[in-house]
Amino acid sequence: MFRRRRLSFDTATAFLRENALLEILPFIVGCAIAILGFAVARAIEDATILKMRLLAGLLGMLAGIIPIGGTNFLVQLAIFRLWPRVRHLVGRLIRGLVLIAPAVIFTVWQLTSAIKVASPGGSFARFIHSPVPQSVQRIKHGGCKSPFGGVWVVRFEIGREDLEQLISKLKLAQVEKKSRSWLSGLCSDVGLTCELPEEYETFELTQGGSSKVMFVSTSIPIVYFVCMY
Repeated sequence: MFRRRRLSFDTATAFLRENALLEILPFIVGCAIAILGFAVARAIEDATILKMRLLAGLLGMLAGIIPIGGTNFLVQLAIFRLWPRVRHLVGRLIRGLVLIAPAVIFTVWQLTSAIKVASPGGSFARFIHSPVPQSVQRIKHGGCKSPFGGVWVVRFEIGREDLEQLISKLKLAQVEKKSRSWLSGLCSDVGLTCELPEEYETFELTQGGSSKVMFVSTSIPIVYFVCMY
């Protein structure tokens, strides 16, 4: 019985070697890591709500199959072809690790960038202004992005002087008050709490297909910035 199992195992191993599956495996794993890393980065960067993150991740995975997977495969193939002599002197494990390395480096870079961009300060810089004014503090954010558009809400506190400069730089114009309940509904949709008091001013800029609305409290230094695109 033991001998039979041993022969079966040897036969299976020989079959795999003949079909070069073990040689192809690093290419498959590398492409999978690159695509998955891209999808996770999109999930982190494009939404703050769990269900929207799952959707963003799924869309990112589908969108990355050809460009991300294909590019990673070409990089692996170039390494494999430019390394003809050395690859025969090292073991299969080392060859596999070398071929997977570009995907790992790409994934680390994607995740690091996504985490930085998806931070409260990163959202302020991405949707409002960069660099972030020194007096800005207690930033909270929430939103989501899809192929059809997106909405992002950033809540922060800021000094009066920096606020006036920010309004000027963003070319926002004061408009008739927008409903506080509208802002409250948006905040609820993106997982934020609306803390805006009853006394506030509204500033707005509509340009192209995007709209930016700023709610500024006149009693306490709280500002809500809404970006819709």
